[in-house]
Amino acid sequence: MNYKRFIVAAALILHAALMCHSAVAANSEGQKTVAEAKFLLDTYYGNGGNLQRASVLLNKALARSERDAEAYIQAARLTVMGGHIDREDDRTNTADAYHALLDKALAIDPRNQKAHILKAEAYDLQKDYRREVAELDKAKAYGESDPWLWMGYARFSERFDDHMSAYHFYSKVEALGPGTSLEHRRAYVYALDHLADFGPAPGEPFRLKELANTARRERHPTDAWTLGNFAEKFVYHGMFDDAIVFSREALQTMNYGAARLTLAAALYGKAALLIVEGKQRGDADRLISEAQKLGLNRSDILARLEDSGPQADRLMPTFRQIVK
Repeated sequence: MNYKRFIVAAALILHAALMCHSAVAANSEGQKTVAEAKFLLDTYYGNGGNLQRASVLLNKALARSERDAEAYIQAARLTVMGGHIDREDDRTNTADAYHALLDKALAIDPRNQKAHILKAEAYDLQKDYRREVAELDKAKAYGESDPWLWMGYARFSERFDDHMSAYHFYSKVEALGPGTSLEHRRAYVYALDHLADFGPAPGEPFRLKELANTARRERHPTDAWTLGNFAEKFVYHGMFDDAIVFSREALQTMNYGAARLTLAAALYGKAALLIVEGKQRGDADRLISEAQKLGLNRSDILARLEDSGPQADRLMPTFRQIVK
């Protein structure tokens, strides 16, 4: 036996094994970094620190490897949410940066369904609806289990006032349920929010409270927007008690202007209702006092109350008296 050749061959095999192990470890570390960034984006509901931390992680992942389609997909999501990665700083137009990152993902993985779903949204931002639906159709060819596919079709339908189709697509997301991932659950809750904007179909019950309570239960704990959105819908339908509950909880989750305005409108709405119905004035005064402490503009509150259900006309004179 030629021991010298044997030793050289063994050394080469060991070197290859070590290189392979190093590559696998690096790839695993990169996947972990991208997964951490995705978690931050999946749980972003106005908490800006999420975008900053995701940006750091994605820059790190792409510095390690520029052949990571998932990293580019998450970088694209970061961009449309209002963040950025360093290498795209020269692109001031969000839609252009969005497209560029997704194109890089598709160059690596042309059959990536998520990239096609997001490309459709990028075309929607540019009002290029022909290409938008073409991307959705491409994505659909790879499967129909991603709820964001149907959210995309619903968005496209609403652009053309095809409300029946939009309702159908949002209902498909509802039927899929909340799923097991944060991304899936996010789509589910958004779909419930949109479904609540539709009136009941003939012969069906009014589902606003059902949809609101389900969304409230299934939302992410940091998602104040869903609560605030449903509170607005309750005011629109003159359901002031529910609006107060949901807007207060929204503000406990995140203190933001739209929820404060909704709470003020709901408090004044409930107070006006008590006054018109001849209930104890003390209860109405307590609601009015709470609303006044929010320090909001009178005209903004009255504008919100002008659309507050079938009793709005009956209550408007009282609104004008008590809203200061």
